[in-house]
Amino acid sequence: MVGVGGRSKACDNCRRRRVKCDLTTPECNRCFKAKLKCGGIRGFSFIQYSGSNCPDSAPVKSSLPSPPSSGRSTIASPEQPAVMTTAISAAYMIPLRFLEPSLMPTAMDDIFVTYTHKHLLRESEDIVVKPGTDRTITGKCFVALATTMFGLDNRQKPVVQRGLRKYGTALKALNNALGDPKGSRSFDVLEAVIVMALFELLVGDREDGWIGHARGFEQLLKVRGPESMQELPCVIILERARSSIIFAALITHTGTILSRPEWKSIPWLQHPERKDPLQLLIDIVADCPEIFVRRDAMLVGQMGAADLASLMSLRSQARSVLQDLEAWEKCWASTALSRWTEVASPKTTPTHADQHGARKPIWATVLQYHTLYDASISTTFNGALILVMMFIQGLNLLLQDLEQSGLLIKRMYSSAITICRSVDFHLERLRDVSSSSILFPMRMAYEVVGKTDKDIGAWLAYQLKIISSGPSGRWAMADHLLEMKAASTLSSGDVIETA
Repeated sequence: MVGVGGRSKACDNCRRRRVKCDLTTPECNRCFKAKLKCGGIRGFSFIQYSGSNCPDSAPVKSSLPSPPSSGRSTIASPEQPAVMTTAISAAYMIPLRFLEPSLMPTAMDDIFVTYTHKHLLRESEDIVVKPGTDRTITGKCFVALATTMFGLDNRQKPVVQRGLRKYGTALKALNNALGDPKGSRSFDVLEAVIVMALFELLVGDREDGWIGHARGFEQLLKVRGPESMQELPCVIILERARSSIIFAALITHTGTILSRPEWKSIPWLQHPERKDPLQLLIDIVADCPEIFVRRDAMLVGQMGAADLASLMSLRSQARSVLQDLEAWEKCWASTALSRWTEVASPKTTPTHADQHGARKPIWATVLQYHTLYDASISTTFNGALILVMMFIQGLNLLLQDLEQSGLLIKRMYSSAITICRSVDFHLERLRDVSSSSILFPMRMAYEVVGKTDKDIGAWLAYQLKIISSGPSGRWAMADHLLEMKAASTLSSGDVIETA
């Protein structure tokens, strides 16, 4: 669900060729062997800033965030849908002296912003905007987020209250912009919505609050159209938001515009190199909500019954999505170097009793990924694989076709354990906004192994508690994850009519 971070330091050639750069300076060994001119590893990004009180150029680090909902108000108006969620890198690391007074009115705000960048946005991709780009609303939203986060982490109730007041002020400004036909199409509104979404993901106390924001953000995209998302800052925002939009569509059993061909291609026309393996994987996952929409329409339209031909056609569509996932996996495996190493499982690993009664770890090793990006790809793929296979398995049961059931169950179990073995790596990086990409996969792993194995189920539930309110992180949405309706299975009461 949530966005994936990990800004690569690889040289331009290695990133373009999608191979692992060894980061050797002044030129990497891969470029040397390929007889290519190496530009060296990536350093800091700089953009020109035309403010009156700052130098000609200043370093700016900005990325975009994810999901909100806290018993407080959500971004909505009679004409405008609620706004989104997702784990997206968002905000900007700009010292106070480089910001206009209207954006950062006090020195304390600067402290809160710096703290939030250090503890939340360490692996975020730079967003370079044109000089003069208005980000007033975004600035208000991020100060509200930063203030609240600082107060919560340091148990400073007055600071939390101050942050919530700023949240209300920022929300009002955002709602006003959403009500303006011109303002609602601005980059400032898009970026601000993402920041407010991250606020919801971090401190929201409602199970479904983030879903309304995700669907609302999708409506903003629909109004703008894919052609408007081709500039690099917009592409980055879209990439960070896609997972949450799709996850929300799966939970609500509604379609998403992200499954349309134009939304998988047009935004990347000016930056085709950004269609990396993760984005290609998300293209496939975007097709998943449609099979649930079609199934629901089929059952509702036939009074809860479905004819054999319709079910077989639906299974064929689901199998097509599975084949796309398998083709992606084959391509990924053929180009990827080793993405992880195996290390001994920590003491917190769930255990089973062996034949002698001794407790031993259910999995002997856990996966230590090279980057958070690699971890996110692995867990997202395995989560999607479980989702589609559970859907197919449900159809097989309805069709009384159990020939492939054993193979499906075995593959789902393997994917679920892979996700479980990846959790510890994500826990080490909970302070990075992109770490929330583990949430959807954990939910799918729980469906396969958490419900059938009480030890694993209790362990997954405990890990989600840590993710939601533990000392290492604060993703409030994780506290509601297991309560959400599973989107992957058919009801055992569904009926087949063979006549």
